[in-house]
Amino acid sequence: VVWDWDVNANTLWWGDGLQRLLGYPDSELSSELAWWTEHLHPEDRERVEASLHAAAELGVSWAEDYRFQRHDGSYAEIQDRGHVMRDASGTTIRMIGTMQDITERKQAQRLSEFLAFHEPVTQLPNRTALLKELTAACERLTSGRELALLLMNLDCFRDINDSLGYPNGDRLLREVASRLRAVVGERGTAASLGGDEFAILLPELGTADDVAATLSAVQEALQQPIELAAIPIRVEATLGAALFPRDGATVDLLWQHADVALRTAKERHEPHCYSDASFDHYDPSRLALVGELR
Repeated sequence: VVWDWDVNANTLWWGDGLQRLLGYPDSELSSELAWWTEHLHPEDRERVEASLHAAAELGVSWAEDYRFQRHDGSYAEIQDRGHVMRDASGTTIRMIGTMQDITERKQAQRLSEFLAFHEPVTQLPNRTALLKELTAACERLTSGRELALLLMNLDCFRDINDSLGYPNGDRLLREVASRLRAVVGERGTAASLGGDEFAILLPELGTADDVAATLSAVQEALQQPIELAAIPIRVEATLGAALFPRDGATVDLLWQHADVALRTAKERHEPHCYSDASFDHYDPSRLALVGELR
């Protein structure tokens, strides 16, 4: 939509298309600049209005993205660009510009940004987001404190997918994600690593019992059956836990030890297991020792 602002009269002329763009009938349009500012989103109004007047005063081009209220009360994402016209003395007398609805583009951008750090099925933070948060948590951890990383796999998830279909498998994952969020709350982060793999980060443990309490709470949360295809399914999970810096002084080592604890729990058919160097056959120092003995 083309517009023309008479700076001296402080009036606006609207070109054709504003009704199609924002839904306002001609009878409700106004040539007063105040009409335009009144329909700016309250959070954008001060910034956009100030930048418009600053551009006019300086005699420079103007560009802003903002939200503008449609006739139905919703807000459109607008990209607005204006170019000044000056008189012989160089004073701005008019600004002519165009408004473009970029709502769909903004929504696609936000979705892309969301999916870069979230798993699409569960909507939980993904591996990339978790690693970023885990790294930051390790860096800011104060001396004498610990944090915990819990890795979790669902048991027999492949069987559920094969027998009940992937849509039901996705429903199961979403319900598990919801229950993990409830367990962790504000104390940490529940993440989805893809498929039936989940993780929990407890960034600063209050007491030595926090990990045990969380492990128990997760198992208890999964006790209630999940109904899929009119069949109540009881979900079972296996977890491995590792503490920073006790079990690994780097993010990579911490993750490795949590993963070994998870695999050990599976091998022992136990619901969970804590990291223990005695059963880490993949520990680099252990491999080095074996090499020396040979």
